[in-house]
Amino acid sequence: MVLPDGAVVEGWYRNGACHREGGPAYVERRPDGTVIEQWRKDDELHREDGPAQVKRHPDGTVIEWWYRNDKLRREDGPAYVRRCPDGTVVEGWYRRVVLHREDGPAWVRRCPDGTTESEAWWLDGTEVEPWEVLGRYLRRRGVPGLSAEALRQIVRDMPWQRWDELGPDHPLVALWSTVHPTADARAG
Repeated sequence: MVLPDGAVVEGWYRNGACHREGGPAYVERRPDGTVIEQWRKDDELHREDGPAQVKRHPDGTVIEWWYRNDKLRREDGPAYVRRCPDGTVVEGWYRRVVLHREDGPAWVRRCPDGTTESEAWWLDGTEVEPWEVLGRYLRRRGVPGLSAEALRQIVRDMPWQRWDELGPDHPLVALWSTVHPTADARAG
């Protein structure tokens, strides 16, 4: 089918619903060279083993959205990824359709050389401070509630990329929980 703007659309259907197994169920080729592919199951964006929507721009920019059951989410990485031709990468972690990440920033923009240009921390769709994310992360790893000040200090002392080293017996956790012992209910 050709749309009024000149875009060419292909769609695969089963029982009246956009659906295809083994490939995209919807493909749109726009006159400017942009190509959009959508993997759909019973009309819902859904893919088990990759992004459910991919948009390729003529300049080389590729944007991926990971959906399961029509919800923007991914268990093992960012659900939104934009790769630009200059090497810039933007990643967004989502859970239940909102920005959310418990082991690092939920929104990250990396420069072509791999350095982080900007990052934002989100829990359940609310922008938070890194120490709040660390508080939730540590509680899930069995570390009892630490004070906000202890969490802030640990964030200053250890980059989030190394948080997996932290546990109840880690020297930083022991030190800062002793120096700042009062638990803060807001921490994560």
